[in-house]
Amino acid sequence: MTTALLAQSPWVLPGNGGTSPLTHYLGTTDNNALMLRTNATQRLRINANQTYTIGSFSGQGKFGAVGLSPNNTLWANGPGPFSRLHLHDGTTSVLSASYRSWMDNGITFTTNSDQMYVGHRVEAGSDQTSAVIQWGDNEGVGVGPDVMKFLFTADYTNGAGPNSMGGREIARMHPSGFLGVGDWQAVGLQPDERVDLLDRTIRLRSFVHPTLYRNDTYDRFLVANPANGRVYWRPISSLPSNGCEWTLMNSGVSGPSVDHDVYTAVGTSNDCPDETDAVGIGTSSPKAKLEVFTTSPGLFGNDVIVGRYKSDLSGGRGVRGTASSALSTSFSSNVLTGVQGIAENGKYAYGVEGASSNGVNAPGTAQDLVGVRGTATASNGNALRTIGVYGRASGAGGGNDWAAWFDGQGFLGAAAWQYSDENLKQNMTDLSLPETVAGLMGLHPKSYTFNTTLYPYLHFPEDPQFGLIAQEVETVFPQLVKEVTRPAQQDTAGSIIEPELAFKAMNYTGLIPLLVAGFQQQQQMIDQQQDRISQLQQEIAQCCATQHPGMGRSGEGGLMNTSGLEDVREQRLTIQPNPFTDRTTLGYYVPQAGMVSLQFSTSDGKPLGTLREEQAEAGAYTYEWNTSRLASGTYFCTYMLDGAVVVKRAVKVVR
Repeated sequence: MTTALLAQSPWVLPGNGGTSPLTHYLGTTDNNALMLRTNATQRLRINANQTYTIGSFSGQGKFGAVGLSPNNTLWANGPGPFSRLHLHDGTTSVLSASYRSWMDNGITFTTNSDQMYVGHRVEAGSDQTSAVIQWGDNEGVGVGPDVMKFLFTADYTNGAGPNSMGGREIARMHPSGFLGVGDWQAVGLQPDERVDLLDRTIRLRSFVHPTLYRNDTYDRFLVANPANGRVYWRPISSLPSNGCEWTLMNSGVSGPSVDHDVYTAVGTSNDCPDETDAVGIGTSSPKAKLEVFTTSPGLFGNDVIVGRYKSDLSGGRGVRGTASSALSTSFSSNVLTGVQGIAENGKYAYGVEGASSNGVNAPGTAQDLVGVRGTATASNGNALRTIGVYGRASGAGGGNDWAAWFDGQGFLGAAAWQYSDENLKQNMTDLSLPETVAGLMGLHPKSYTFNTTLYPYLHFPEDPQFGLIAQEVETVFPQLVKEVTRPAQQDTAGSIIEPELAFKAMNYTGLIPLLVAGFQQQQQMIDQQQDRISQLQQEIAQCCATQHPGMGRSGEGGLMNTSGLEDVREQRLTIQPNPFTDRTTLGYYVPQAGMVSLQFSTSDGKPLGTLREEQAEAGAYTYEWNTSRLASGTYFCTYMLDGAVVVKRAVKVVR
């Protein structure tokens, strides 16, 4: 190198023949990058101890990283090399968005605003180092994504396959995580499954396990050529028939009774079971068209089924199941179930459904049609309990569990018993008697008939009924009313024939403790009234005996003047309406002119005020009593005429 070149370069050139790495080297002595230029253009650059931001990652130390490019765009439009070696194609774009901080000990490629990395990835917090091939794309997936291709090329002849410009593609990786095997660039397609074979098939060199991945329920299966192990698929219908197989009828004639029916055991062949023969499984002497017999769980578990019977001459059963053990001195501890139905995972699932009907044009009149019948019988008391039908329901949303549901009238041959044991209850408190009585007074019993025209499928009785209105009861005793939804009913095809119906239901049994509490409160009130009336009679008798000689106690609970008995009998006091809410009318009759006083008091006799007091002429009078400021409850109204007394009870209820 000439002296003039040395004067323009930051490099330091040692003397020839030196071997010491400390004194003999090509490079810089300060923290500056080493650059190589050709044709006055920077082609290569070796970083000094440099740290800079790449994409979303700051402080990336790229000490001694090498960048190689046809020009300086890697440094002019990018921060510098991303990894130990960075090859850039010289375009103005350097994609850094797909860079990750672990891309260090490897080779980075950037071109056409795309990026690729081949090298190591040191897993965080471990001594594990993975080999990585990564690529990044500046376009969204599905809009011309960049893929990773595996290509084979041969001599270029501008022909096809390996002799073409693109060569033969063996496989490719799609950014969506799909692996495609085949020449995808030749057909212009993209793989769209985790493993996508463009053509050909797979080959099994050997079958390692004779039953692995076997499933006898599918109608297509894989077969292999034993000569070369190549795999094919075959429809199960192509298997040869031996004459006693189940047959799929596919005559090409449409219709549920012809097309795709499955049949067997037909004709009069002696080689196979036919329409005149019975089929026994586990028994050589079947007692039904189909009988399955087992004495132990084994293959069938604990379940046994029997088929269908049809006859115009004698009775029969559509399905009958019998489960029994040998009769011995003691009963078996096992659970035996005659018929069990299980329905799972359906939107509408019915474990057991019983339907009993007659044809529309059936002659005569049937005696009884019973959808489901349960019979439990014990002989000579040798069972602890018998239960004809037992239902259990749980787990529905909103507590909408119904162990039994009846559309139409229900009948119990004996008393209906309910849980009432103290040991089964908690949080027990006495009913508040005044509020209970006031609530009962707010109920209005009705006579009515059900709307059988709008709801024929509920099978309501048509005769008049007596009861309460749930909406009215809910305002007083909300615990007795519940929102109920009757489920929709479907035909066998799943079509809804009776829509879902939401309505309010009432617990009439829950009224019994309320009526008992009301009766007790009413009896207490009557007793208190009798005590108070007796007290008033004594007080008035004493008063009148002193101030009005000749006055005595009447037999009607008031006072009378013994010298004018006929006049006293004409005195009376009325309260209409009673019970009332805010207002009521007091009516009273004055048989002869005198001083009239209307007073009212509490149920225990505490005076509350005087409604009217005046000198009145003989005749009938009324007084409009506004009780809006009084609390609901029981009060006494007292009518006095010149010392004679009539007392009436008044009851105010909530609105």
